[in-house]
Amino acid sequence: MPLRITLLLAGLLSVNLLWFQPAALLPVISGDLHMQYAQGGLVMSVICLIAAVVGPFAGIILNRAGLKNTFTAAILFTVAGSLGSLMANNFYILLLARVLIGAGIGLSLPIPGVAAVSWLAAEKRPLLNTVYAILPYMATALNFGLSVRLFKALGNDWKLTLAIPGMILLMIAAFWGFQKRVNRPLREEEADGRPASLAGMRHILGDKQVRLICLAEACDMWGFQFLSSYLVTYLNENGMPLERAGAYSSIFPISGIIAGLACGALMVATGKRKIFTWPMHLGIFTGTLLIVFGQGPVQIAGIFLAGFGNAGWAPALYTMPMEFKNMTAQKVGLVYSAMLSFGYMAAFISPPLGGRIAEAIGLKFTLAIYACFALAAAVCTFKMDETHPEQGWATQR
Repeated sequence: MPLRITLLLAGLLSVNLLWFQPAALLPVISGDLHMQYAQGGLVMSVICLIAAVVGPFAGIILNRAGLKNTFTAAILFTVAGSLGSLMANNFYILLLARVLIGAGIGLSLPIPGVAAVSWLAAEKRPLLNTVYAILPYMATALNFGLSVRLFKALGNDWKLTLAIPGMILLMIAAFWGFQKRVNRPLREEEADGRPASLAGMRHILGDKQVRLICLAEACDMWGFQFLSSYLVTYLNENGMPLERAGAYSSIFPISGIIAGLACGALMVATGKRKIFTWPMHLGIFTGTLLIVFGQGPVQIAGIFLAGFGNAGWAPALYTMPMEFKNMTAQKVGLVYSAMLSFGYMAAFISPPLGGRIAEAIGLKFTLAIYACFALAAAVCTFKMDETHPEQGWATQR
């Protein structure tokens, strides 16, 4: 594997680690900074808001500044946020650090798509997209498995614990800076004469396929963020000891890793994309209902199925925009920026709104209602056209 791909994957994994890292230590952080529940939730979710705001501009910035410079800037913003945790003596400083991390994540949104179409032949891109797909689930599993242990090893210093991924990212940035031939020259204008600008973004969103995949991603992230935020709470409130609830919940990212690898491999072997989209969303819907209305082994099956569906469609999510008709490398970056920004905005709104709804009707019925967003995502992806590696300028090397 070329060093630049290794560095890119290591950087993106570290960024995902920083996104989810405070979750495992939130009770300690909240106690130390005297934060309320709402403030703790904002510490976790503000990243989604900032990424959603920065994301639509990231594709434009990348096409103007180049892949190497854009990813360098994304890493440096994220490093600043991670190391800023060392100075977090109150809620507002910690929140500012998380805003910087969100800006870095927003800048990185188009990177995977443009890197894949720039560096790899069409038949190899789904393999890289499969790895992209499981990075958030690997980060979640690593955080829940290692963060507390690292915290204790560092003398119960949560600030230093939050800064460790930033130190790793700083080393990655140093190696990344010496990489050559990272930027593939991008044409100044699209094939239809539209520049990589906000006007170009509006043009991209006029495509039915793009609109459908953006809506599907938003619906998926709406349900995913709420379920992952409240799964332990729901199980615990329904009589399950906290330790067992955490163990049950860890099935979610583990099944996601399995799903990403399995569906990615099958996607490569069959050459099909669409079949790995809408059935996965039906799996999320069914799994969530099993969690809500089941007990014991039925709930375990539901957690596995929901996690499997959430990650199982991700390789196709990353691959299909590269294979839409009349794609260019610039357009791929814009589509990635758009669809992932829609997803992050949904992820920001979903938990606090769902929390308010749960206060009125209960968490059980709120989870059941939120499961319906998976059905909406299934409808969107079912209405999409199948894509093929030979379609689009971006696949022609």
